[in-house]
Amino acid sequence: MMDFQIKRTGRRCHATERELKPGEEFFSDLVKNKGELRRRDFCSEAWEGPHVNSIGWWRSTIPKIDGGRVYWAPREVLLSYFESLQQNEKYKSTAYVMALVLVRKRILKLVDSAKKDGAEVLEVRYGKEDKTYIVPVIELSHDEMNEIQQELAQQLFMDHPPE
Repeated sequence: MMDFQIKRTGRRCHATERELKPGEEFFSDLVKNKGELRRRDFCSEAWEGPHVNSIGWWRSTIPKIDGGRVYWAPREVLLSYFESLQQNEKYKSTAYVMALVLVRKRILKLVDSAKKDGAEVLEVRYGKEDKTYIVPVIELSHDEMNEIQQELAQQLFMDHPPE
C-alpha cells in the first residue's frame, strides 16, 4: 500500500471567491455534475446547505498558521465518494486507490482477492451496513498514482478533525 503526500485545499469561498482566513469556520461539499466530482468550500455566510447533487458535506475550520495536520473528510463522505467512483467506468483507477485507502483506514475490510472474468479483483466489505464491493485491481504508473493522489487531496481532505 502506498502512502500519500496530502496537500490542503484552496481556501477560497466558492460563492464569494473570498479567501478563507485562519480560524474561520467553513463548509465543504462534494458535488457530482455530469459524471465529475468536485469539492466546493464555502464561508459560513455564503453556505446555504449542500447542493442537490451533493454526495456529502462537512463543516470545518481553517487552521491557524501553527497547525499543519491534515484530516480525512467524515467516514460517510468517504464512503459516498467511493460508491460514486464505483458507478463510473471513467473513475475505476481512483475507485481502486480509494478502496485501498479505506481498507488501510479500516473503514472497509479486505475479504478476498481473486480472478473474475480473467481480471484480478478485490472484494471489500463495509461491516456497518453489510455491504460488499467488487473492485477491479488496476496497475498504475507513478504519474497516474500522482494524479489520483492530487484528486483525493482536493476532494477528501481538510485541515481540522471532522465534527
